[in-house]
Amino acid sequence: MEYQIVPGDQLTARQCEDWKALLQLDAALDSPYLRPEFAQAVAAVRSNVCVGIFSKGGRAVGFLPFERTRFGLGRPVGGMLSGCQGLIAERGLEIDVAKLVCHFGLRVFDFDHLIDSQPAFEAFHMAREAAPYLDLSGGFETYCHTRRQAGSDRIPKLFSRERKLEREHGPLQFRFHSDCPKDFDVLREWKSAQFRDTGYADVFQYGWTNQLFQRLLESDADSLRAVMSVLAVGETPVAVSLALRSHSVLHGSLLAFDRQYAKYSPGSILLLRTAEAAAEHGIGRFDLGKGDQQYKRSLATGSHMLAEGAVTCQPLLKAARRGWFATRDWIRSSPLQRTAESSLRWIRPVRGWYSLR
Repeated sequence: MEYQIVPGDQLTARQCEDWKALLQLDAALDSPYLRPEFAQAVAAVRSNVCVGIFSKGGRAVGFLPFERTRFGLGRPVGGMLSGCQGLIAERGLEIDVAKLVCHFGLRVFDFDHLIDSQPAFEAFHMAREAAPYLDLSGGFETYCHTRRQAGSDRIPKLFSRERKLEREHGPLQFRFHSDCPKDFDVLREWKSAQFRDTGYADVFQYGWTNQLFQRLLESDADSLRAVMSVLAVGETPVAVSLALRSHSVLHGSLLAFDRQYAKYSPGSILLLRTAEAAAEHGIGRFDLGKGDQQYKRSLATGSHMLAEGAVTCQPLLKAARRGWFATRDWIRSSPLQRTAESSLRWIRPVRGWYSLR
């Protein structure tokens, strides 16, 4: 096996084509976050993006994109913005990921949204969590029928609340994708306030994240772009969402709404209308991200598992990472959960930021 590391902004056209070809061989890799275009977009606003490439006989058989941080620590490309992570490689390829990570000059590679079906990483899993999705492959009406058959009445209730919102406040407008800067400003204002209220890191406080969002919103490529959906009363937004899409997958990233309309569930209405429009645009799956929130359970048709953990060939670092996860899990089951978690969020503020709260 031959190895090389390429800066994310120096990937060649051939390397990108080899990467895309591997994506087509495994449906589990079908995510906007695993495409070479995402690594390139992040590399355009951050200087620490790298791509580990391994080859056999001069042919690329695998890619591991990562960000190299201080002290030899590695993390997924996009850091806290990364909604899906994994090794892009031929199925059945046997890889010692600990040696691979060390070969790329990393002491440890942390992950928190890793596809759990990749055998090479199983020994390094420290937690697993379901990531719900909406199956839109048969169209929106088929999706709605599937939920009714499953005994869920959530969709009719949301349509009823939508009609009530319109009766009491005026005509509604829905835009699947808005290119209006003011809509982005509204989303940023509402979401930043939510982050402050819940104690999570505000993703908008970092200059590179705003630059990345703008780049993706301005993209018109079918392979990777951001979609900003808006539900408005007249011309006034009541809910705004930002999602990332590839050819056939939409992955929800940020969603926020005006609190004064909370009783109508505008966030869930927007999500449902976005799913309807996504199906019309050829999207087959709408990923909602990790989490067991009630709105996800009521709307999802299925879920896939994502893993958290850390890859390292250094026993002390592995023990330290396991200790952190054990402490976090203890805190979550403790009566002091809210107080203790607030003190830990500054250490590792990387999860739970796609929410209807």
